[in-house]
Amino acid sequence: MGLSDMARPAEPCSESRLTYTDGTSRTVYTTDVEKAFPEGRLIVSRTDLNGIITHANDAFVEMSGYSREELIGAPHHILRHPDMPAVAFKGLWDTIEQGDEIFVIMSGRVVITVPTQAGAEPVTVLGPGDCIGEMSVIDGSTQSATATVQGGPGRVLSIAGGTFRRFLEERNHVATKIIGILSSRLRQIIRRSYAAPTRSGTTRR
Repeated sequence: MGLSDMARPAEPCSESRLTYTDGTSRTVYTTDVEKAFPEGRLIVSRTDLNGIITHANDAFVEMSGYSREELIGAPHHILRHPDMPAVAFKGLWDTIEQGDEIFVIMSGRVVITVPTQAGAEPVTVLGPGDCIGEMSVIDGSTQSATATVQGGPGRVLSIAGGTFRRFLEERNHVATKIIGILSSRLRQIIRRSYAAPTRSGTTRR
């Protein structure tokens, strides 16, 4: 279902008609009023793979001009400015879907979960110095796990996939360490799998 037309604001504004990648369109209005970025705060939103907003932190809600209730469940393009070309958003989503980016946790704790028949199952908890997304960057597959910040805000460093791959090619000792990290995570998954109850209620050993 498409978004409804935006209500015309009281202040002077320009009217535009936007058409989105899903084929829907809406009338939007822009003003010359700018809002300062909140210093020292992070603007965070989370969507599903269809681009529907599932989470927005307080700074994101404040900067968007919408209420939290209006944002949750809405497509992320609700925030698209008329001057922003649609191809920019396509490039963003292509990057996300390809998983061609690695994140280094600078602060905070991140829970890694994988989808199972019973729902999302925690695999491990990562902290400062750990990496997220390295498997997708190395083998070119789509991301197979979900990372969720636990117990408060955190900071991550984003590294483009191409940059990371060149870094590994030039520093074999780092590549060896990454292999060790991946092996350790695989062992954790195997242990969890063998410790999980079977349908008969027994535990695999």
